Amino acid sequence: MTRRLTVAFASFATIGLLLQQTMALLNKEAQVSSYSFIAVICIAIYITAIAVNTVSRHAREYEALAKKRGIDLNNMEQVNEHIVGRMQFGVIVLDEYESIRLINNAAENILSISGLAQTHVKEVSQQLYQKLKAWKGSGTTSRIPFETPKTSALARFVALGKNSVLVFIEDEAEVTQRIQEAKLASLGQLTASIAHEIRNPLGAISHAGQLLAESVNEDSEEKKLTDIIANHSERLNTIIKSILQLSRRQKVSPDIINLDEWLDKFIYDFSIEQHITTSEIDVHNRLDKDVYVQIDPSHLEQVMWNLCKNAFNHSSENVSPKIVMNINHDDNLINLEIINKGDRITAGVQEKLFEPFFTTRSKGTGLGLYLSREMCSNNGARLQYIEDHPEGNCFRITFAPAPVNVNQEDIAGETV
Repeated sequence: MTRRLTVAFASFATIGLLLQQTMALLNKEAQVSSYSFIAVICIAIYITAIAVNTVSRHAREYEALAKKRGIDLNNMEQVNEHIVGRMQFGVIVLDEYESIRLINNAAENILSISGLAQTHVKEVSQQLYQKLKAWKGSGTTSRIPFETPKTSALARFVALGKNSVLVFIEDEAEVTQRIQEAKLASLGQLTASIAHEIRNPLGAISHAGQLLAESVNEDSEEKKLTDIIANHSERLNTIIKSILQLSRRQKVSPDIINLDEWLDKFIYDFSIEQHITTSEIDVHNRLDKDVYVQIDPSHLEQVMWNLCKNAFNHSSENVSPKIVMNINHDDNLINLEIINKGDRITAGVQEKLFEPFFTTRSKGTGLGLYLSREMCSNNGARLQYIEDHPEGNCFRITFAPAPVNVNQEDIAGETV
């Protein structure tokens, strides 16, 4: 009700009282002195009406403000839940009773649970509950390791207010991988700088060796020494090229390719370059259909070249070198497996397979597998060694998903 309407009602009431008093006076039922009492009542009516109107107006304003704040809080809560839900690491919010108020998908995946909000943390993970109790006693801010049903994890506890607790959970393997990647990135920058410094004197050494080779006899001891200079200079130059290629991080230009057709062309080119027959490489498409993947073709060629050369170099001496390529899928992702029948890779070597500069060959650079994995990672793919594969030593490329609907004009290498 508006103030004007409130005053109007108060005026009607006042007029009514005055008319009643006037009628009583005309009928000699009241005295003139009673008007002072009526005046007080009229003033009280006006004051009460205005006061009630003011209070009701403030109440409406507070109600509207509270409603707006409620909407804002609800929107903020939805935004917070959305942000927390999309975080790559696990997040859990515990109330004062140590029950779960909020948990995101990452935390559910790490803990192997689902839909357990409002559940006591002890029922979700006994180990996490014990770590929570230990943290409350120590107040440490460092990550605390604990075990989940499927992996090792790290938890970090942060106090929210007086009683609530915010818990960050991360997969220990992923944390270790991130640390390793950071170290390797720093190492890459350092080695790239060193490679630049080595390149010029190496060129001078190589050129001097070539000049010496021209002035010595083919059968002399000096010729053997100049050959050693040439071979090692070439090997060092290969290492430098690999390091610089790694540090430059070539731009990725992914295309959709027909994997069967691409492999046919690659095997033909590889067999000519390596002086082998195409029959020494078997391709098995276990999906019985055309397979399309999305990747930079030049990067895939470098990766496959490294893997296939390694496969032939490490084939068993007791059988003719042979590579088996399997195309299959796992969780709707396309896999390409490169397999050879050589001696099994030992556990100690497996741990270092993808480390830079690790090699088991005297003439190897130790950068082939590392560069291959980096190129796969840059294309959204994954390269890994499959331990205990039934067919032999197996390196598996898991490709990033290609679009469901593929047009012929979108396929790399297709001609119209």
